[in-house]
Amino acid sequence: MKGYFQHSVLVAKFLQLAAVTIVAGLMFTMLSLLVTNGDYSSVNALKIAQLLQSLGIFVVTPVLLAYLWSTRPAEWLQIDRRPSVATLLLVVLLMWVAIPGINMIGAWNQQVQLPESWTGVEQYFRAMEANAEALTDRILSDTTLSGVLFTLVVVALVPAVGEELFFRGVVQRLFNSKWNSHIAVWLTAILFSTIHFQFFGFIPRMLIGALLGYLLVWGGSLWYPIVAHFVNNATIVFVFLAEQKGWISIDMEAVGTQKTILAGYLSLVLVVFLIVWVRTKLRTNRLGSSFPDNH
Repeated sequence: MKGYFQHSVLVAKFLQLAAVTIVAGLMFTMLSLLVTNGDYSSVNALKIAQLLQSLGIFVVTPVLLAYLWSTRPAEWLQIDRRPSVATLLLVVLLMWVAIPGINMIGAWNQQVQLPESWTGVEQYFRAMEANAEALTDRILSDTTLSGVLFTLVVVALVPAVGEELFFRGVVQRLFNSKWNSHIAVWLTAILFSTIHFQFFGFIPRMLIGALLGYLLVWGGSLWYPIVAHFVNNATIVFVFLAEQKGWISIDMEAVGTQKTILAGYLSLVLVVFLIVWVRTKLRTNRLGSSFPDNH
């Protein structure tokens, strides 16, 4: 079965992607219902359900499709390429420096108002985001050591690996088989942000998605966006923990907005500088390796 559908046309591959995603989502949702007995009143049950659904949709789906579409699935997903440790550290720095800038852009996005005739739609979107935020806060609420470790797996590790396999590993590659890398990156970033169903956080998430896509294009290894994604999500977990424990007294989500807006502008300037640096390092590392350029 390895590489059985490798000659499928692009439309067929997208249909296969949709079909496998739906089936995997349903199967792992049923599995989560069996494991938790449908009772999500406890935080652990909620985490288990989230973990299983993420594994089904974002890990099983791309791995299975890569197996069916290529005789060398690891190479097809670009997870067989060893990243540069020095450049990974630069990527981590980039993600941390970007926080105030992303907060500032997120605050602008939050201020977007739809036309009066769309008031009902706007209220619906804002209610969805409030529910998503409440769900996230509930998942992060267990600040015990075991709770934090489990949260890191559910919120940071599995989404970082899974969503990058799905979006950058599969979707972006499919788009790139038809269009150039820039179009593929931005189409994937738009889809990546849309799938989170958070309209008032759409722009910052799209920009993060585009950055993750370019890290893959420049570095030729999916491990760069995986590490960047993990750092982004893990930072949220640790900041929440620090706030709950009283280790920090500032609201990190507000850094870069209102009274600290200068930090947001400075962040964006430094991000541009770091992106140029990271891009140069990634391309240099790639040219100095024996990896083929699939883009």
